[in-house]
Amino acid sequence: MYLKNDFLQKLQRRFGKYAIKNLMMYIVGAMAAICAVGFVAPVNLIGMFTFNLAAIMQGEIWRVITFIFIPPNAGIIFIFFALYLYWLIGSALESGIIGAVIAGLVTGFATNFYLNLSLFLAFAILFPNFELRLFFILPVKMKWLACLYLVFLGYEFIVIT
Repeated sequence: MYLKNDFLQKLQRRFGKYAIKNLMMYIVGAMAAICAVGFVAPVNLIGMFTFNLAAIMQGEIWRVITFIFIPPNAGIIFIFFALYLYWLIGSALESGIIGAVIAGLVTGFATNFYLNLSLFLAFAILFPNFELRLFFILPVKMKWLACLYLVFLGYEFIVIT
Protein backbone atom coordinates (compact mmCIF):
# COMPACT_ATOMS: atom_id res chain seq x y z
CA MET A 1 0.00 0.00 0.00
CA TYR A 2 2.86 2.35 0.80
CA LEU A 3 4.48 1.81 -2.61
CA LYS A 4 1.21 2.47 -4.37
CA ASN A 5 0.68 5.73 -2.50
CA ASP A 6 4.29 6.76 -3.09
CA PHE A 7 3.94 6.12 -6.83
CA LEU A 8 0.69 8.09 -6.99
CA GLN A 9 2.24 10.97 -5.07
CA LYS A 10 5.17 11.07 -7.50
CA LEU A 11 2.76 11.13 -10.43
CA GLN A 12 0.78 13.91 -8.78
CA ARG A 13 3.90 16.00 -8.20
CA ARG A 14 5.10 15.50 -11.76
CA PHE A 15 1.84 15.79 -13.75
CA GLY A 16 -0.55 17.49 -11.32
CA LYS A 17 0.08 20.90 -12.83
CA TYR A 18 -1.46 19.69 -16.12
CA ALA A 19 -4.68 18.44 -14.50
CA ILE A 20 -7.93 20.19 -15.30
CA LYS A 21 -9.37 21.62 -12.11
CA ASN A 22 -13.01 20.65 -11.42
CA LEU A 23 -13.07 18.34 -14.43
CA MET A 24 -16.23 16.54 -13.31
CA MET A 25 -18.09 19.84 -13.07
CA TYR A 26 -17.36 20.46 -16.76
CA ILE A 27 -18.33 16.91 -17.76
CA VAL A 28 -21.60 17.01 -15.81
CA GLY A 29 -22.33 20.51 -17.14
CA ALA A 30 -21.83 19.29 -20.71
CA MET A 31 -24.09 16.27 -20.03
CA ALA A 32 -26.78 18.59 -18.69
CA ALA A 33 -26.45 20.91 -21.70
CA ILE A 34 -26.76 18.00 -24.15
CA CYS A 35 -29.82 16.77 -22.23
CA ALA A 36 -31.41 20.21 -22.32
CA VAL A 37 -30.80 20.59 -26.04
CA GLY A 38 -32.19 17.10 -26.62
CA PHE A 39 -35.40 17.92 -24.77
CA VAL A 40 -35.89 21.33 -26.39
CA ALA A 41 -34.64 20.97 -29.98
CA PRO A 42 -34.82 18.06 -32.42
CA VAL A 43 -31.02 18.03 -32.84
CA ASN A 44 -29.37 14.61 -32.49
CA LEU A 45 -26.27 15.63 -30.54
CA ILE A 46 -25.83 12.14 -29.14
CA GLY A 47 -25.51 10.74 -32.67
CA MET A 48 -22.92 13.40 -33.47
CA PHE A 49 -20.97 12.79 -30.25
CA THR A 50 -20.79 8.97 -30.10
CA PHE A 51 -17.44 7.26 -30.53
CA ASN A 52 -17.34 6.01 -34.11
CA LEU A 53 -13.90 4.93 -35.31
CA ALA A 54 -14.83 5.13 -39.00
CA ALA A 55 -16.09 8.71 -38.56
CA ILE A 56 -12.96 9.62 -36.59
CA MET A 57 -10.77 8.31 -39.40
CA GLN A 58 -12.76 10.47 -41.84
CA GLY A 59 -11.89 13.61 -39.87
CA GLU A 60 -14.51 13.88 -37.12
CA ILE A 61 -11.81 14.11 -34.45
CA TRP A 62 -14.14 15.59 -31.79
CA ARG A 63 -15.69 12.13 -31.31
CA VAL A 64 -12.51 11.03 -29.49
CA ILE A 65 -13.55 13.18 -26.53
CA THR A 66 -17.24 14.03 -26.92
CA PHE A 67 -18.54 10.51 -26.19
CA ILE A 68 -17.66 11.22 -22.57
CA PHE A 69 -20.29 13.98 -22.47
CA ILE A 70 -23.20 11.76 -23.53
CA PRO A 71 -25.72 11.68 -20.66
CA PRO A 72 -27.32 8.46 -19.45
CA ASN A 73 -30.38 7.36 -21.37
CA ALA A 74 -33.13 7.97 -18.83
CA GLY A 75 -36.16 10.07 -18.04
CA ILE A 76 -35.88 13.70 -17.07
CA ILE A 77 -36.35 13.04 -13.34
CA PHE A 78 -33.65 10.36 -13.22
CA ILE A 79 -31.22 12.54 -15.18
CA PHE A 80 -30.97 15.04 -12.32
CA PHE A 81 -30.11 12.29 -9.84
CA ALA A 82 -27.67 10.60 -12.22
CA LEU A 83 -25.84 13.85 -12.96
CA TYR A 84 -25.66 14.70 -9.28
CA LEU A 85 -24.25 11.25 -8.54
CA TYR A 86 -21.68 11.59 -11.35
CA TRP A 87 -20.61 14.94 -9.94
CA LEU A 88 -20.44 13.60 -6.37
CA ILE A 89 -18.45 10.51 -7.28
CA GLY A 90 -16.29 12.16 -9.91
CA SER A 91 -15.32 14.99 -7.57
CA ALA A 92 -13.95 12.46 -5.09
CA LEU A 93 -12.06 10.47 -7.75
CA GLU A 94 -10.00 11.14 -10.81
CA SER A 95 -11.53 9.52 -13.86
CA GLY A 96 -9.73 7.32 -16.37
CA ILE A 97 -10.79 9.23 -19.47
CA ILE A 98 -7.48 8.73 -21.25
CA GLY A 99 -7.77 4.97 -20.72
CA ALA A 100 -11.27 4.97 -22.20
CA VAL A 101 -10.09 6.90 -25.26
CA ILE A 102 -7.14 4.55 -25.82
CA ALA A 103 -9.38 1.49 -25.42
CA GLY A 104 -11.81 2.98 -27.94
CA LEU A 105 -9.06 3.61 -30.46
CA VAL A 106 -7.74 0.05 -30.07
CA THR A 107 -11.11 -1.74 -30.14
CA GLY A 108 -13.01 0.69 -32.37
CA PHE A 109 -15.77 1.09 -29.78
CA ALA A 110 -16.06 3.26 -26.69
CA THR A 111 -18.82 4.36 -24.40
CA ASN A 112 -18.89 6.27 -21.14
CA PHE A 113 -21.01 3.57 -19.47
CA TYR A 114 -18.03 1.57 -18.23
CA LEU A 115 -16.13 4.73 -17.36
CA ASN A 116 -19.02 5.78 -15.12
CA LEU A 117 -19.29 2.24 -13.75
CA SER A 118 -15.61 2.26 -12.84
CA LEU A 119 -16.08 5.58 -11.05
CA PHE A 120 -19.01 4.15 -9.12
CA LEU A 121 -17.16 0.97 -8.11
CA ALA A 122 -13.97 2.84 -7.20
CA PHE A 123 -15.99 5.22 -5.04
CA ALA A 124 -17.66 2.26 -3.34
CA ILE A 125 -14.27 0.71 -2.61
CA LEU A 126 -12.75 3.91 -1.25
CA PHE A 127 -15.85 5.06 0.65
CA PRO A 128 -17.84 1.88 1.46
CA ASN A 129 -19.77 3.44 4.34
CA PHE A 130 -20.87 6.54 2.44
CA GLU A 131 -24.66 6.67 2.60
CA LEU A 132 -26.99 7.61 -0.17
CA ARG A 133 -30.65 8.16 0.54
CA LEU A 134 -32.76 6.32 -1.99
CA PHE A 135 -35.93 8.27 -2.69
CA PHE A 136 -34.62 10.74 -0.08
CA ILE A 137 -35.71 8.28 2.62
CA LEU A 138 -33.88 4.95 2.65
CA PRO A 139 -30.25 5.13 3.75
CA VAL A 140 -28.13 2.69 1.76
CA LYS A 141 -24.37 2.33 2.02
CA MET A 142 -22.29 2.43 -1.13
CA LYS A 143 -20.83 -1.03 -0.51
CA TRP A 144 -24.30 -2.59 -0.74
CA LEU A 145 -25.19 -0.66 -3.88
CA ALA A 146 -21.92 -1.80 -5.45
CA CYS A 147 -22.60 -5.43 -4.49
CA LEU A 148 -26.08 -5.23 -5.96
CA TYR A 149 -24.74 -3.67 -9.14
CA LEU A 150 -22.05 -6.35 -9.45
CA VAL A 151 -24.74 -9.04 -9.17
CA PHE A 152 -26.68 -7.40 -12.01
CA LEU A 153 -23.49 -7.04 -14.04
CA GLY A 154 -22.65 -10.72 -13.47
CA TYR A 155 -26.16 -11.73 -14.51
CA GLU A 156 -25.87 -9.62 -17.65
CA PHE A 157 -22.49 -11.20 -18.45
CA ILE A 158 -23.91 -14.71 -18.07
CA VAL A 159 -27.02 -13.97 -20.13
CA ILE A 160 -25.14 -12.21 -22.93
CA THR A 161 -22.35 -14.78 -23.23
